[in-house]
Amino acid sequence: MLYWGVVKALYQVLCDDGVYPELIYRVATNGDLVNDDYVRFANSIPGWLTTISWHDGSISESQWPVLRRLDRCLITGLVTSRWRDEIPAMRDKYESLGLSLPVQLWPVHLVGQCSEEDKLTAKSVDDALAYIQSLVANPQDRFSAVLRKSIIVHASRRGRERPDCGDDSVITVDLHGREYLCQHNPLPETLSSHRLMSRAENIRTGCRECVAWDHCGGGCFLTSNRKAECRFYRGYVQLGRSLNETAS
Repeated sequence: MLYWGVVKALYQVLCDDGVYPELIYRVATNGDLVNDDYVRFANSIPGWLTTISWHDGSISESQWPVLRRLDRCLITGLVTSRWRDEIPAMRDKYESLGLSLPVQLWPVHLVGQCSEEDKLTAKSVDDALAYIQSLVANPQDRFSAVLRKSIIVHASRRGRERPDCGDDSVITVDLHGREYLCQHNPLPETLSSHRLMSRAENIRTGCRECVAWDHCGGGCFLTSNRKAECRFYRGYVQLGRSLNETAS
């Protein structure tokens, strides 16, 4: 949001070049600087999605009325090795604020500046998924009910043809014109190149046959903790499909 003027200008360039409406627009922000101008602009464009990165939930209470006015908004939280503290804290804060916005959870990718303390293990993934299942199997609050719906919707995706990142279908361009494969790890070694794209394709061998392919698109090819993150995605999708079968 610090460069909201630049984002609007870029959108106009894409429109002038005939790119829009072929693209799907997603703005990821911590929510602190979202204002009325942004809300009006985002709501005027079909398919414009704003994802609010929850992290420690430090968004001021006065900011939530603004965020609630977004027509297409998703709150995203990270599942780390500290999930026993972080997920319940997110749930409590969500409830205390009286929120009803969609919620989604993702495994933390061990890339860039991510701390080793956040690293998921097979056991922490299984334990976190068991806890999430206990929340959404029979929701007792708004957070759990909203999360249940989001898990079912995402696990129902079908027909993915491309991965989420790591090939030439998705690219991140920073405000200085530099191209990256991943906005979460904008370091020199992640600059786009055929070498990295080939690496991504090699790592994803077999991904298209996985139960989670339509959901995660092969995951993060830069992470150093791929096995645990894949374990989370597979369990998350299997949970969603189980919930969907129970509901139908």
